Order: sequence, then C-alpha cells, then structure tokens
Amino acid sequence: PFLVAFTVLMLIWGAVFSFTTYLPVLITISVISGIGRGGGGMGGGQAGPFAPAESALLADLSHESQRRRVFSWNGVASSLLAAAGAALAGLPVLLGRYHLFLLSSNEGLFVLTMILALVSLLILFSVREPPRKSRAERQSRLLSRQSMRIVMYQSLVGAFNSFGISFVNSLFVVWLHLRFGVGQESIGPVMTASYLLSAGSVWVASVMAGRMGSVGTIVMTRIVAAALMVATALSPFFWVAVLFQILRTAATMMATPVRQS
Repeated sequence: PFLVAFTVLMLIWGAVFSFTTYLPVLITISVISGIGRGGGGMGGGQAGPFAPAESALLADLSHESQRRRVFSWNGVASSLLAAAGAALAGLPVLLGRYHLFLLSSNEGLFVLTMILALVSLLILFSVREPPRKSRAERQSRLLSRQSMRIVMYQSLVGAFNSFGISFVNSLFVVWLHLRFGVGQESIGPVMTASYLLSAGSVWVASVMAGRMGSVGTIVMTRIVAAALMVATALSPFFWVAVLFQILRTAATMMATPVRQS
C-alpha cells in the first residue's frame, strides 16, 4: 500500500501538469508528489520514502546471497528507463520542427507520465508481500548495539550526501541553460548518456565491492564524484561540462546497489 500510494501521487502530478499552467498549483503538487519520488534514486526518480520501501521489499523477496545481484539488476533497469525518459525530453522540440504541434507540446510528456504511473500501479497490485512477523517477534530481534551504530553512521553519511547533491541535481539543468545557452533538445541527450553509462557502471561497482569491500567502494565512488562535480562547475565549454557530468552521474549512482544490499 505504501508504494501504491506514492505511485498515485505521481499519477496526480502528471494530471495536474497536463491540464494547468498556474504556477502556485504546479509548485504545490511538485512539493507533495516529490515527497515520494524525489530525484536521487538510481534512475533519478526513485527517492524519498519510495526508495527505502522499495529496497526493503526487494530484500524481503530475495535471498541474502543474491541481494547484491538483485539490487544491481534493479539499478540497471532503473537507469535504462531513466535514459529513455531523458531522451524523450527533447521530443517536443524535434516534433515542433516538423510542425506536429499537437504532439510537440510538453503536456504530452506529462500525459505519458500518467500512463506509466497506471502501468506501475498494475504491476504493484500483482506483487505479493511476504507475511509480516508479529510485533513481539520483531521486538525480540532488535539490532545489536554494533549494528545500530553502523546503520546510524551510514544514515548520517547518506543524509549529508543527499543534502549536498540535491543542490546540484535541482539546478543543473537551469545552470546549463544559463551558462551555455542550451535548451532541452541538447540537455536531454546529456541525461540519457549519463543514465546509460550508470547502467553499465553498476556491475563495475559490484566487482569492486567483491575486491575492496562495500564501504571502500562507497567511499571511493563518492570521492571521485565530488572531484568530478568541481570539474563540472569549472568547465569552460558545454561539451567539457557534459563529459564531466556524465562521468559524475555514473560515479554517483554506481555504488547505489552496493549500499542498498
């Protein structure tokens, strides 16, 4: 029910953006729907409460020895579909050049979002969760003090990372437009390439985790991502910024399945 509720929010978001341009309404529905599916997940669109709920369900449905593989495949699928969505961002501009104005409006993309939300709901309704343990049994199996400390450290690191990266993800498209004067027809392919490379980098992180450990992999990828972020900000040309951004996105996302598993 939790995942279904936030998918319904995505459906409502697409409906509102399809039928109104009144800014206060758009901001309000973006804030509400963004609670469930903010932009920090593996594919750029599964964050907020949706991501941990999804991760918990995948962990429940998979054996411990297979979880890294399961989360890796989930990350690959998410990145590939995010790449397809980013590629569609430039479609209205392309269709407008051929005077297909009925199909060239951005509202068409929001209608497509509604359709995909309905498909997601149908898929979620077919998922059967494992039976939940009783409250007494759950309380008798609380985390040890050492495990609790590790979870708290990981959560704190993730919170600081999300706090910083949210500035970049929220303003990056605007920054490209203001800095280099490019539009959605140029930015869409950039995001597509970022997600495609991320899909392949997931398996690299899995191999790294097997050799240097999960914590070492997470630390290394975040150091590389931070360095590439600085390089992106200092880039003098659009193509240089694009190259660094594609590599940064891949470095940021590649360790996500390792961290989740």
